[in-house]
Amino acid sequence: MHRLFKTVFVATLLASAPFASAAAEPFTASVAVRVADLDLDREQEVRVLLRRIERAADIVCGETVARRYHSTWSIYETCRRATIASTVGQIDSRQLRELHARRFGTLSVEAANH
Repeated sequence: MHRLFKTVFVATLLASAPFASAAAEPFTASVAVRVADLDLDREQEVRVLLRRIERAADIVCGETVARRYHSTWSIYETCRRATIASTVGQIDSRQLRELHARRFGTLSVEAANH
């Protein structure tokens, strides 16, 4: 597989974040994830990419805040799962989609993109 993606942006709309004011406009957070250094035909490197996507989702979905304010944990988890699924769906890699399905169970990439 050639390396079509140099960088993938993991982004999410933080409209329902617990720290967002009712009057505030929703905002999008994003984190760049390196892909160009990986060969997505190799399973080990696909695992590396999924870990990078997971770490980026932790950042954009507010893992640090959720760990401190436990009442926000379910919002963080929902955001994280949807963000990871959406990002995986943007990358043309069957192995990545299969690894994501094995790791996260029944949450499908297609469902997260709708």
